[in-house]
Amino acid sequence: MIRLLALFTLLALLTGCASGPKFTVDDGRKVNEELLAGMKAYGAGERLIRPAIGRSAALMDKECDKQWELPFAVATSAGWDEVDRVAWVRALQVDERLTVIAATADSPLPAGTRLNHIAGKASDDGEKLLEWLAEARDEGKPFQVGTTAGKPVQVKPFQVCRGYTRFAAPNTPQMQDYHWLLSLHPLEVIQAEPTPDEALWLVLWTQGLSEEGGARMKTYHYAIKIAGTLYN
Repeated sequence: MIRLLALFTLLALLTGCASGPKFTVDDGRKVNEELLAGMKAYGAGERLIRPAIGRSAALMDKECDKQWELPFAVATSAGWDEVDRVAWVRALQVDERLTVIAATADSPLPAGTRLNHIAGKASDDGEKLLEWLAEARDEGKPFQVGTTAGKPVQVKPFQVCRGYTRFAAPNTPQMQDYHWLLSLHPLEVIQAEPTPDEALWLVLWTQGLSEEGGARMKTYHYAIKIAGTLYN
């Protein structure tokens, strides 16, 4: 009997070790619907703007100051409260792990990929991974990431004109800030359902704001045609 009890105890310990860390799942509970809508809008914005950022690099403007970007965007629910973490899963299939939510056509990582390893450092902490990812991006050199599927993937940052184009967080959807390093656009921009060309104009506008401090925006042959519809 004692031997059998010891066997069950060992089995329980092994099962506990094998289960790994627990991540949030959508258990069907009620969430903040306004926040949920904001999360969906945020995801839609990233899916729209990430390809536009890639297109801006193809213009190869030699006269602007440069910065590094990635061919994908990520999100994590780490740091949010329990109910809001459920909303992240329901809206974008994002949990505490660092998850790809948008990508360019040539991105080595498709949407839905979960990362656990950045440039030689491993973690299940999404916030820590996000910090490491930004550091690796800004070095401007190819680096490897690991996925929860166990597949190592090489990521190559690409150069764009200075001025990050980003959207407000889902819990502060109206926030907007325009700085020479980064422009934060409110989520209501996404409600207008911009076209891919309008998204590109938004990226170029942000980059032009960075170059001239707001005094002069970049002008391209299609800018005047689409600029007027961006915020309508």
